[in-house]
Amino acid sequence: MAISKKISIIIAFLIIFTAFSNGQSSDLGAVCSESRQAYGVVGSVGSTFAWAVEDGGIIVQGDGEDTILVQWGYETGQYQIEVIEINASGCAGVPVMAYATIQAPEVDLGFDYFDICDGDSHVFDASGNYFGDVTYLWHDGSMSSSYIADTTENIWVRVTDGLNCVRYDSVEFMAHRNPVVNIGNDTILCDQENPLEIDAGDFVAFDWKTTNENYIGNPIYVYPPTGIVDSIQVVVTDENGCKASDTLLVLSCNLSSMFENMYNTFTPDGDGRNDTWKIIDHMDQFPNAVLEIFDRWGRLVYRTSNVASEPWDGRSKGRDMPMDAYFFVLEINFAGFESISGTVNLIR
Repeated sequence: MAISKKISIIIAFLIIFTAFSNGQSSDLGAVCSESRQAYGVVGSVGSTFAWAVEDGGIIVQGDGEDTILVQWGYETGQYQIEVIEINASGCAGVPVMAYATIQAPEVDLGFDYFDICDGDSHVFDASGNYFGDVTYLWHDGSMSSSYIADTTENIWVRVTDGLNCVRYDSVEFMAHRNPVVNIGNDTILCDQENPLEIDAGDFVAFDWKTTNENYIGNPIYVYPPTGIVDSIQVVVTDENGCKASDTLLVLSCNLSSMFENMYNTFTPDGDGRNDTWKIIDHMDQFPNAVLEIFDRWGRLVYRTSNVASEPWDGRSKGRDMPMDAYFFVLEINFAGFESISGTVNLIR
């Protein structure tokens, strides 16, 4: 015998009833994923009920009764619930179907592992097309829709949508230390037959740039510069993709070319400009050099063995020297090079 009576499905979580006729579907509204929800019908006394829930939910209680408890899974979407009433005489009614919408904020921070190099940063954005008003909570307690990471840490965010549905996502975040490269101190190169080997160390990639040509690989071999100085720079890349650089200056053996542009006048008047007399920029390559300065009568007025960092300030034993031309002798004391001499003008 067919059943022609109307069946009403109870939307337990909203505490309302939705009535529909045999064979007519109904919208049961939205619930959160991974939640448990009760659904029921009103039928005849003595009836039993055959329920079917589309994949995405499992009946955990009440199968055969007028009310079931469904455990919804993680996946979101719209799922069908079907019920057939079987009366006390064993006659089955027309299947009645309704649809439940399972929702959750689909938050996605990207890869589960993300790395950068020291000094860099990355913005993780948890915003999306969510239902209703949304709140965010990050692992550090901040509550904006994005988070800027620049240090090693485990990052997670909790997103709660307008239905109070919650989803998490997390990222293992690593900030790698940058490599350290050292290709040595600036040096003087004289031997045209035997090049200088420059080794940048053990890295994945090397990018060399010099005044005259570029190299790839390691080590490299350079010859004395054709000019006064050859600038050699290397950029290395380690196994994490992080980079570092170092620069080495190779000076020419031609001392006359190194000193030919040395200025010979200074004005120690305290105005902060040209107040001291410095020989050249690369005197640190001659650690054994000695500078002596004499007045017009041959009297020693200044002497230093730290030429690179002690330029003459125009004083002798704490006393200002008068405006005049002074004679200097620079003993290089390097590889048999002869001394450099000349005059320097002190103007006040």
